Amino acid sequence: PDSRIVYVDNDPLVLAHARALLTSSAEGETRYVHADMRDTATVLKGAAEILDFGRPIGLIFSGVLGHVVADDDARELVRTLVDALAPGSFLVIADGGEDEAALQANEEYSATGGALYRFRTRAEVVSLFPDGMQFVDPGFVLINSWRPDRPELVEGVSTITGGPVELPVVPNYAGMARKP
Repeated sequence: PDSRIVYVDNDPLVLAHARALLTSSAEGETRYVHADMRDTATVLKGAAEILDFGRPIGLIFSGVLGHVVADDDARELVRTLVDALAPGSFLVIADGGEDEAALQANEEYSATGGALYRFRTRAEVVSLFPDGMQFVDPGFVLINSWRPDRPELVEGVSTITGGPVELPVVPNYAGMARKP
């Protein structure tokens, strides 16, 4: 309840949902910043209204960096925001690798006029972490392998029947790194 959370998005529909769903407590606060993540000055200004940048902060990019098509632009975006964070802060990046189904879905989505999304290889996603960041266990892995301490999420054990289920290998990668 004492967490301070800033959510950034530039989709008007997300803004409408955020106004309805994001609540705060007396001890903490949740804030929505209506901005394009590439507008780092606006993101940082909005976040600074409730976050203390002198203390460690967790920065999460979950399934969004593909909207920044050029690798150099994506690296610069991440680096700019990480540079504003205090030592001891964490960066999480979870983003897509490409497989046939994802590429087909992206092609169909793009044909509707939706925002372009750039799928990256594992090496390309890892390159988005600024130099000097220290990965925490289990490192940078397929997203299915992120929680090895919860075998039902990795091995496919049904939480309903207790029996095995077949999980697809999701071509998305995830990693968390600490800023020294």
